[in-house]
Amino acid sequence: MSRTDVTKQRTRLVTPSALRFYQRRFYRMLLQLALLFVGIGILLWFLLGVLHL
Repeated sequence: MSRTDVTKQRTRLVTPSALRFYQRRFYRMLLQLALLFVGIGILLWFLLGVLHL
C-alpha cells in the first residue's frame, strides 16, 4: 500500500464527518433564523393588536 492510497482513504473518512458537521451548523443557523422571524412576527402581531385597541 503506497502513501497516496493511505491519504485517499483518510480524506474519504474525513469528508462525510465534515459535511455532517457543516450540515448541523447550517441547520442550527436556519433554526435560529426561524425562531427570530417567529419572535418578530409575534412582536408585530402584539403591537398591532395593542395599536388597534
